[in-house]
Amino acid sequence: MVPALALVTDTPAGKAVSAWLEAFNSGDRARLDDYFKKYEPSKHADDFMGFRDRVGGFDLLSIEKWAAFYTPPSSCEHPDDWKAQVECGNLYIRAKKRFEEQWATSEGTGAGVVLDNGSPRAVRR
Repeated sequence: MVPALALVTDTPAGKAVSAWLEAFNSGDRARLDDYFKKYEPSKHADDFMGFRDRVGGFDLLSIEKWAAFYTPPSSCEHPDDWKAQVECGNLYIRAKKRFEEQWATSEGTGAGVVLDNGSPRAVRR
């Protein structure tokens, strides 16, 4: 069986999720700070280390259903103004809601459901 992290697509979003999981799971403050400097400069590792200590890390379970359902428009890869950022956020939220409704009615919400805020779910270790 191939680990789910190996299945993350070679896209900007895939690279970001891989980098976050690797940094977060390492428990290394410096690696997490490096991630934030590159991807989310307004955040700092200190804000997440307590959470990291409590959960111990995440294992990515699945990306297939969400990836097949939602692909952000190319204009959302790097939105250049606040209006574009808001619209991209709204597109994501609407897709998330549709995905959750469809998933709940077609698959149920029992064991194996891999949703976490409509995104690929990582479970606590």
